[in-house]
This record gives sequence, structure tokens and C-alpha cells, in this order.
Amino acid sequence: MWSAAIMGLAWNAPYEYRVQHHRSGTMLTEYSSGFRTRLAAGDATPFSFAAYGDSAAGPSAAFRAVQARISDSDAAFAVLLGDNAYASGSHAEYDSRFDPDINPEATAWTASHIDYVAFGNHDVATAAGLPTEQNYATPVPVAGVTSSVALPASERAEHNYSWDHGCVHFTTFDSNALRDPERLDGLLDWVVGDLAASHATWKIVVAHHPVAGVPDKPESAADGYYQQVVSRLKAAGADLLMTGHSHTYARTYPLTGQIDGVATFVDQSDAERFVSGQGLIQLVSGAGGVEIRDGSFTRFPFVAAGFSGSTSTVARPGFSHVEVSAERLLVSYVAADDGSVIDRFSIEKQPTVTASFPRTVGRFIGTVDTSLQESAASTSFVAATSFKVDGDNPNGTQQAAQGLLRFRNLFGPQRGRIPLRATIVSATLQCEVTNGGSSIDLHRMLVPWSARATWVSRGDGIQADGREASAFADASTGVVRVGTLTLDVSASVRQWQARPRRNYGWALLPTGPDGVDILSAQSDTPPRLTVTYTTATSRAVSPAMFGILDVASSQASPRRGRGFLLDHGGRWAAAGNH
Repeated sequence: MWSAAIMGLAWNAPYEYRVQHHRSGTMLTEYSSGFRTRLAAGDATPFSFAAYGDSAAGPSAAFRAVQARISDSDAAFAVLLGDNAYASGSHAEYDSRFDPDINPEATAWTASHIDYVAFGNHDVATAAGLPTEQNYATPVPVAGVTSSVALPASERAEHNYSWDHGCVHFTTFDSNALRDPERLDGLLDWVVGDLAASHATWKIVVAHHPVAGVPDKPESAADGYYQQVVSRLKAAGADLLMTGHSHTYARTYPLTGQIDGVATFVDQSDAERFVSGQGLIQLVSGAGGVEIRDGSFTRFPFVAAGFSGSTSTVARPGFSHVEVSAERLLVSYVAADDGSVIDRFSIEKQPTVTASFPRTVGRFIGTVDTSLQESAASTSFVAATSFKVDGDNPNGTQQAAQGLLRFRNLFGPQRGRIPLRATIVSATLQCEVTNGGSSIDLHRMLVPWSARATWVSRGDGIQADGREASAFADASTGVVRVGTLTLDVSASVRQWQARPRRNYGWALLPTGPDGVDILSAQSDTPPRLTVTYTTATSRAVSPAMFGILDVASSQASPRRGRGFLLDHGGRWAAAGNH
């Protein structure tokens, strides 16, 4: 294999090249073609690209058809979502891509286009992925040169990299680490740092393994892979996670996290049009040429659309065609056989405003928090610089410590507050943790409370009984580490926006015996609530019209309980028992 570096090319410019094959002074063959260089980072010129996984398996007619359809499109490049040569990613198997006698469509494409490769489980089956590394050139991350942050030293650099094309920043990581929490955490540190350093309009993450929501794979919201990836990518501002692995096509609603192993997401009546920033949308595009698998998506309420070999509209070999502009990502699932569009959805950018609390201007007067401790039942901790959440405090007593936290005066026409008719895109709570421990559940308080409250004055602490505090958690932290705890609380803020006078904050309730210490409003690093919203209500995503009272996860749920209707004025009305 030979390579040559050609320097000094212009952005977004056409070039021709010629390669001559010489042996013993005699030219045997000459190859010529042309290509166009990529758009410069930040260039808002619209473009499109193709994305697909699970493709080349021998002399596959299906993959050849997929590639031919991509070549007929206006895609500037392709993103390969893993499992790119079956069954083990060997050089012999890569002939199904690079041998013109086996696959003339693919070799014609690669003569003039870039394929950005992600590594799937089949791709690393031979020599840990060495043939794939040798067949594809990737922008190896070098800290301070081709990457803003250093990749973990134990990782193979070709498997984890990023690049810019116009107004999109792409980051790919090796999701073969999905069952190794420590390795995955190190990779996600790199991904988050890489995304944070980018000022691109759109941020797209590429991996092979879906986090959940496909019928032929076991991953779910109860797994550490889902919990690590969704929480961290959402907090880092990723707009889209593109994956393969499942030999189907599917896409989710914006994922916001999980509670007790159940996915939380933004459910809405329009399942084809989303607003950037609401959550992490996962695209599964694994119908690139291998056999389509059967299965139902009905058990995944967070899946907005899914197609397999046994759904009413069957999945067919094809690819995802992604049209990019500064205002919108438009994703179409294109069938290879006839070019028809099986599914389509968009993610749109809208002018947003960000409000942070506490703030120092206007009439907002701050944050209120305290701790209720069973072991000091009559003591007020209103002046403490930290508060404790613990299921066993002191150790061995099985006595609880609970937290109360509230941000006052969030809504209204005053400067710095959130307009009542704004559409909440996202809301994030950040707290500084000085002692990590067991997971904490946040339950919306349903009654007022005083900052001087004690365990006794609250009647043996807070009860999550649907009367004092919501019976179901609005959010759950998972295992808490020392440092900045970032938690999606969009569902709570949307509930309070509907009835601002019912903003009584949260009860922070322990789920285990390992206590957590959090810096309070009296410290130099108080809890902070950041809310992003848009005032373009005519284009905003509509909230779910039906749900379950006191279930604030924004996930429509079949659980029994008293239902509600939410009209466009934000008023609650009882809708009977369900």
C-alpha cells in the first residue's frame, strides 16, 4: 500500500490526479480521477453526506446497489458506521469494497470520495482492526495539532478521531468499549473534550453500537453504556448519534436520560421534526447491504420510527442521506432498489436564549437549599455551606439525610426570567460534589417548604407519596462522582412553566447507604440551573398531549394513575383514570 501527502490545497476546490503503476522502468497501468476538497470549518454552505453500516459481505448485490444509489446522490462523502467488511475485517474480505472486478460501484466511488470509517465488532476481529487501519486513512488525533484533547494512551488512534466539514463537527469513538465502563469513561472524556472545543453549528457523534432501542440487540437504558453515553453526549451538546450494528433502521425521540433503567425522552405529537438541544437523537442505519433482521420496535416507546424485515413497512437495503444547512439537518432513509424515501425527519436550529440561575441582576434573589437529617432531627442546616443526601447517616444507623433545593422566580416578563410562553429546549442542573456516593433521585416538591425546615418540622422528613413530593422521580443521578454533577431537569422546568406558582423545587432523596455531599447556596460554588429556550412558539415542538400525573420524565407511560390533558395555554385538566 502506498500513500502520498499533498499539501497546500484550497478548500472546496476541484482537483484532478493521475497515478501511474511502474515496474522495472515500464508503466503498466495509469489511473486518473478527480475529487473536491472539503468545506472549511465554519463554512455555512449547504452539503449532504451518506451514512450506513453493516455493508460489504462478499460479492453482495445488495451492497453494490446501496453504493450505486449513493453514487447517484449528491453526497459529498460517506460515513461508514462499522462492520464494513464481513465477517472479520480481513484484507481478503475488503476485496468486496476495493476489487473492481467484485464491486465496480464501490471502487468508482472511492476513486473520488472520502469514506470516514467507524470500527465495528467485525472490523476488529482480525489483528484488532489492523487491515481496516491500513485500508483507510483517518485524521489521527494528536493533542494540540489534530485534536484539542489527548486520546487515552491505551487507545488505537485510528479508531477515535474527529473532523470538520463546513458547519458540522464529527467525532467518532470506538464503541467496542461498551462493556468496559472504565475504558468507555476514558473515551468519553476525550469525546466530550473534543466536542467542547468545537464551535460548529452541528455536532454529530459516530459509533457502531446503538445505546438501546433495536430488536436484534440487547442494549437497554438499564446498561452502563446507555447511561454513560446519553448523559455525557447530551450535556456536551451533541445533536445526533449515528450508529449501525443492528441490521435495521431506527431513530429515537430526543433522549434525555433514564430513571431506574427506563429511558426518558421528549415525547411529542410530531415525530418527524425536532428542535436541536432537546436531547440526544440516535439514528440506527444498519441496512447497508447485509441481511435485514426481523423484530418489533413496539416495546421501545422512545423509538420514533423503526423498520425491520417484519414491520408493516419492511426495511430494505439502503442508506441515510443527510442534508445539512445552518438551520437544519434533514435525514432521509433511501431504499437502494428504487431510490424511494422510506423515512424522513429533521432536526432544526432555532434562535435560543439561555438563562442561568442564580444571577446577580434584576429581581431574582437566589437559590434556597437545606438538608434534613434524621440523626439531628430538630437542627436547621440553612446556613451550612454544603448539604448531605444519605441513606445511612451516620454509618450503621440507617438514618436518612435528605436535601431540598429550589430556584425561585424563574418565570415572568422581567429581565432574565423565562417567558411563560417560551418553549423550553433544555434545562440543566449543575452541582459541585465534594463526596461522591450512591444515586440520588430528584422528586418535585408539591407543597411549600421553609429554608429553616428540619426533619421534625417536615414530619419525619420528606415523603415521596404524591402529596408532599411527586411519587415518581423527575431525574436520577446514577452513581455520583466527585466534581461537577450535571443533570437534565428539563421535565421539571416544563412542569413549573405550566404552573409557575407550583415551583417548590426538588427533594433530593437517597437511594443507597453511600452518602453524597453537595456544595450549597451558601458556598462559593452554589447549585446552578441553566435553561435554554426559544420564543419562536409557532415553530417549536409541541409537548405531549397526554401523560401521567406526577410522572415528569416527559415519557408517555402506560402506568396506572390519574391522567391529565395539557391544553395550549399550559393548564392542567383531569382526564379520568387510566
